[in-house]
Amino acid sequence: MALIFDFNEMLIELGKEYPNIYHVDVRGFTHFLETHNHKHPEAYWYDELHPKDAVFTEISKVYIAIINNKTEKNRRVFSVIQYYKNHND
Repeated sequence: MALIFDFNEMLIELGKEYPNIYHVDVRGFTHFLETHNHKHPEAYWYDELHPKDAVFTEISKVYIAIINNKTEKNRRVFSVIQYYKNHND
């Protein structure tokens, strides 16, 4: 868990520093969906490492927005949780 945290933090810093690097932070998104939608973990996970397709569909929306330049100008770091909240609530 610490390794994943540190690796993501390093990527976030790179995304802030270089104009051609983006970081999509998916940490905690599946758990967020479980809580937000009042579902059990098995609703979103195949196993402890692999989320189900519905989770990847939501994550892909962030990538599509970035690719299509539908994000805030000069923004390089994106939280999937925040994106989901902004576009679904």
